[in-house]
Amino acid sequence: MCAQSQPSGVRGILAPVARLDLWLHVVLVVLVVTSAVRYVMRHGLGLTGVLVLLGAVGLVLAYSARSLLPGRVWWPATWVTGIVVLWTALTIAAPSFAWCAVPVAFAVLRIIPFRPATAVVALMTLVVAGSWLRITGTFDPTLIAGPLGIALVTTIAYRALERTQADLAEEQHRSGVLAERTRLSRDIHDSVGQGLSSINLLLQAAEQSWTTDPQASREHVGTAAATARDGLDEVRRVVRDLAPADVSNVESALGQVAREA
Repeated sequence: MCAQSQPSGVRGILAPVARLDLWLHVVLVVLVVTSAVRYVMRHGLGLTGVLVLLGAVGLVLAYSARSLLPGRVWWPATWVTGIVVLWTALTIAAPSFAWCAVPVAFAVLRIIPFRPATAVVALMTLVVAGSWLRITGTFDPTLIAGPLGIALVTTIAYRALERTQADLAEEQHRSGVLAERTRLSRDIHDSVGQGLSSINLLLQAAEQSWTTDPQASREHVGTAAATARDGLDEVRRVVRDLAPADVSNVESALGQVAREA
């Protein structure tokens, strides 16, 4: 639910999407830098160390390029494949890069549809578990349960965020429709309704003086006709607001009704 519909004092902790993207980017950079420094401190700056540093820089640059994806159908899948492969290679070489899985997984969930993204996250979870099992040398069930739990929470959290966005968009749509209906009702009441009331009063006055004062009756009828034309113009304006695509048929019908009246 959106924040406006929550009870007083209730606030969600999940950041808005734009802010969430920013913080995920910051978290990824911090984790990549920390993991790279840790690897160099432990293993030195040999050939593998240089490759790890280059891969870390490439991962950050690739992640940063997500907002610049071209509008082609095949490009998001290509980007996801590239960044996941790069992250996998870094995690295999230096298991500490496994911590980068969370922001990468969120990026995957933002780029491709939910079901294939879930499959990619599951594969990433297996990579995390396998890399940690490789360095421990002994089987530890927490190394399986932990990554699976993180992947499950990440997927559920994103799904909740996605549904919250959909609910918010629907609520905004309903609010917009209600505001438009309120405006339309006010316009009809203030202009069309008052115009029809004036026409009714003028015609009643003309009817009462039809035989005793024909000149006054003609003046009343002329004023009523002018008011009807103004009302027709106002109705056309309202109809244009409701259906801007094609209102020629509606205007024609309204004109016919006015002429008959």
